[in-house]
Amino acid sequence: MIAINFPRWMRSAQILITLVLLSGPSFIPIAFAQQAAEQKISGYPQDWSHHHVIFSDPGTEEQARRDGWHDRWQKITNDPRYAHQQHRRIGLRRPEPSREIRGEKRGGNGPRWERTPEPESILKSDWNQTMGAGAVQPNTFPAKWSFDPYTYSCANDYVVYPTGAIGASTSATIIAYNNLYGGTPTPTCSGTVPQTYWAYNTGGTTYTIPTSPVLSRDGTKVAFTQITGTATELVVLKFAPGGGGTMGSPVTPGTSTDIVDCTAPCMTVTTLSAVGVSNTRSSPYYDYSGTDTLYVGDNSGKLYKVSGVFGGTSTPTVSTASLGTASLASPVYDPVSGCIFVGDNVGFFWSVSSGVPGTVCTGTTFQLFGRSELIGGGGANQGIFDSAILDSTAQKVYAFVIDSAAIGNCAAGKNCVDQFATDTITSGSTTAAPANEQPVGQGGSGFNIYAGHFDNVYYSSASGNAGNLWVLGNTDAAGANLYRIPIGAGSAMSTPVTAISGITTGFGWGSPITEFCNNGTSPCVANSTATTAGNDYLFFSVDRLETAQGACGTSAGNGCVLSYTVNTPTNTPTLTGAAQYSTVSIGNGCWTTAGIVVDNAATAAGTSQIYFVSLNGNDGGGDGFNASNHCGAAGTSNNLGAVQANQNNP
Repeated sequence: MIAINFPRWMRSAQILITLVLLSGPSFIPIAFAQQAAEQKISGYPQDWSHHHVIFSDPGTEEQARRDGWHDRWQKITNDPRYAHQQHRRIGLRRPEPSREIRGEKRGGNGPRWERTPEPESILKSDWNQTMGAGAVQPNTFPAKWSFDPYTYSCANDYVVYPTGAIGASTSATIIAYNNLYGGTPTPTCSGTVPQTYWAYNTGGTTYTIPTSPVLSRDGTKVAFTQITGTATELVVLKFAPGGGGTMGSPVTPGTSTDIVDCTAPCMTVTTLSAVGVSNTRSSPYYDYSGTDTLYVGDNSGKLYKVSGVFGGTSTPTVSTASLGTASLASPVYDPVSGCIFVGDNVGFFWSVSSGVPGTVCTGTTFQLFGRSELIGGGGANQGIFDSAILDSTAQKVYAFVIDSAAIGNCAAGKNCVDQFATDTITSGSTTAAPANEQPVGQGGSGFNIYAGHFDNVYYSSASGNAGNLWVLGNTDAAGANLYRIPIGAGSAMSTPVTAISGITTGFGWGSPITEFCNNGTSPCVANSTATTAGNDYLFFSVDRLETAQGACGTSAGNGCVLSYTVNTPTNTPTLTGAAQYSTVSIGNGCWTTAGIVVDNAATAAGTSQIYFVSLNGNDGGGDGFNASNHCGAAGTSNNLGAVQANQNNP
């Protein structure tokens, strides 16, 4: 028998191949042969949802069998999001099985394997493309498609930005760029960097896109919600690569009910909310596991389940659950419990059945589970404005609250991180404390706190039993703080540590935090206390630094993107980059950028980048963040920017 060493994700394949080698070629199972034939490099999506559904280390299959949770282990390791995360974090240079045969259908424009990475360079190379006057939410992320996280493709890698602008013949609502990678002295990509991949007006003359788009698994389609003041539509866009249009002269795609066979550029448009109801805070969440299903909320407490999204040959079907009457944040779906989790702006945190067989949420249809907890202050803009973070391995979910209720460890009025077990939200409770909650500074209505991120030590730990959660808090006080919440046995949160005090001189206006560990083409390595190989980065933006860093100043409107390394989390984080992306001085300041997406650990010049929308002093995406809520001025309409910057020097 030939001995072959397999990585953990292929243990089942190891058993089958061993039997094949012992029994001869006639034994090969048909299903396994088909799966092997279907293994193709398709590429890797990276959008807002990949920051919010994560997986700490589930261990080996043998460990899972011994510990009695093999079924859960299988759900985790068979989930496509787990495969995406593993490839990005530990560098498994392997093709990914194509599972779209059950749900979305593959298009013909998928990227292919490209050249080997070139020698490493950390020289800065960035661009800032003007997208016109508009507004997007401060937690809006671009959507990045990478051929492979450890190499790059000038032709096929692309990034999609919602422009926040009202559609017109002279104004695109959504735009994508390719030919992304610069570099000096010789650019990595030839010609103009970047190039407009496509630019579309998807909403006539009344619609705008203030939240994050999501990508299909094969990278040929994009889904997002677009709004007027009185309605919300779900758009599924099949784009034409290099399909024409510019920001100032966009193409209008044709409409169709058959997104699979329509001629690109084309789109399906599905009305979600009733007349008079919009969606300014909820980005769609797509389930990659083959159900071809998407979840999204609106401003009236409605949560929508949409089926037949990327693989539909007819109009998508829509189901609705009513979760109170407050504005919903973005939902997340747990493939292990089968539950959807979502918070609202007054502070209720909801658990809802997906209807997937085996769910811990009661019922076999899409319905309210009847479990919610009030963890916010109970008034408008005192609750939850960002999606929760779900660790599907540890079966823990974390909500980020602006203005806490006086329960558990959090006094009234504090920024707070609330942790729940996925199956123990108290039925109908409005007063019970979560399993664990920790305060992270002073909060207040209108001063939003957005999601933090776990470090590489946490990702490397067994079922999330070590490492740290990093949060940018103290939003309603002068001087934003970076907090480190230690995680211990059973994923228990300990008392937060103020890792950096007083980053800003005024209100912080902090973006979500994005973490990425980069060790080039080698995996990052960590023990239970530190990252021992690679650089573990945190990226976020603030307004008005306490201490000037380069061009980033201390006066209102001096917005700055910062990067820190946290290789040894118990040490003070090391500042590795600071770059100014707003100079608009308005009152007490405002958010500098929206959410930050990281693309690659590739080593060619200009290919390890970050991407974000520069907000440039504008108020938040169409839901009243203006002078009365302390940020900016009503009607501010500066040009937004689509930005790429270097990971090592943003």
